[in-house]
Amino acid sequence: MKNVIFYLMILIIGITLFHTEIKAQCLNGFTSYNTTIDVNGCQYDVGICVKCPTGPVPGSLYVRDFKQIPETPACTQTWSAQEVLNYIQAQVKNFTYIQNACDQMNAPPCTTSVPITYYEWICWEKELIEYFGEETIVYRPCNYDVWCQETWTYCYDGFGDHTVRTDGPTLFGEITCVEGAEQINDPTELNQPTTCFHIHTECNPE
Repeated sequence: MKNVIFYLMILIIGITLFHTEIKAQCLNGFTSYNTTIDVNGCQYDVGICVKCPTGPVPGSLYVRDFKQIPETPACTQTWSAQEVLNYIQAQVKNFTYIQNACDQMNAPPCTTSVPITYYEWICWEKELIEYFGEETIVYRPCNYDVWCQETWTYCYDGFGDHTVRTDGPTLFGEITCVEGAEQINDPTELNQPTTCFHIHTECNPE
């Protein structure tokens, strides 16, 4: 009987890990990359999905998920989820993140700048999870049919690196997640995602 209970526990843990891994996957053609970003004094583990530019083919990137890393003593985040994500979205537009995710790729001369398309998902959910033995809340997109899209180009010349937005922001799809982030309470049970809520972007400002 003990062996049966043991194997059942192993099976349940395996299913939970598989479920979490599926959620953490990137869309087809993208590669997963994780980085740590300091947001208002607190550390966040940020999942990024990137499609590295190759030759004339432009690249693309989006934030897959983000979660505050538990610290001792605890770091109290005074920013809202909206403000945290706004900061993260701004940070990942820095070419450093493309370089790190794409094997230290260098920006080309400005005669042949690299275009990168950014997808900012509008509908998100949050879920209480275990992160290295500690509980934290992960935020992730819950609807990939609606997004805000921008294209930025990166290059260098004798004056240094240059970053220019060349297209967008443009809204794609219909926003169906009507609840705002501030209207959704933090989850209190593990592995139970909330309903979808919308995050404001330049395509759907407050």
